[in-house]
Amino acid sequence: KGGLAGMAAGFVGFHTVSAGLGAVREQMEAIDKVAKTARGVGASTEFLSGLEFAAQRTSGLAEGAATKGIEKMTRRIEEAALGTGEAIKALEMLGLGAQALAALSPEDQFKVLSRARGGVTDAGERTLIATKLFDDEQSKLHTTMALTNSEMQQQIELAKRLGKIITEEEA
Repeated sequence: KGGLAGMAAGFVGFHTVSAGLGAVREQMEAIDKVAKTARGVGASTEFLSGLEFAAQRTSGLAEGAATKGIEKMTRRIEEAALGTGEAIKALEMLGLGAQALAALSPEDQFKVLSRARGGVTDAGERTLIATKLFDDEQSKLHTTMALTNSEMQQQIELAKRLGKIITEEEA
C-alpha cells in the first residue's frame, strides 16, 4: 500500500516538474523571439513587449501580432522612403514624410503615427491607414494607437508590475 502511494506521489511530482519546465521553456522561447525581432527592426525589447501587452488589452490582438505589426510597419516605411510600397498612401493621408519617418526608431515611428492618426476622424480611413501600415491581420493596432502617450505609459507600467516586460538584460 505504501509503495503504491509513493509511486503515485512520484508520478504527480514528475508531471508537476515537467509542466513547470515546459512553462519555463515557452517563456524562454518568447523572450528569444522578442529579442531577435527587436534587434532586427532596431527597437528595444521593452517597447516591443510593452506594445504586445497594450495591444492584447486594447485591441484584442493575439500574442505576437503587435510585434509582427511593428516589423511590417518598419519595412513599409522604409519602402515608402524609397518611393514604393503600400504605406505611401497611408503616410500621405496622415500628412507625414516617409524619409523623415524612416530616420526615427520604430518606437518613435509608432508614436508619430499614433499622434497623426488621432487627427483622422473617419473610422474607415483609420482602418485603411492601419491596414496599409501593418497589414490586415494587425490592422487592429489602430485601437492601440488611439492611446495617449500617458495612457500607453500606464499600460507599460502595469505590464512591468505584472512581469510582462522583457528587459534588454533578459534578452
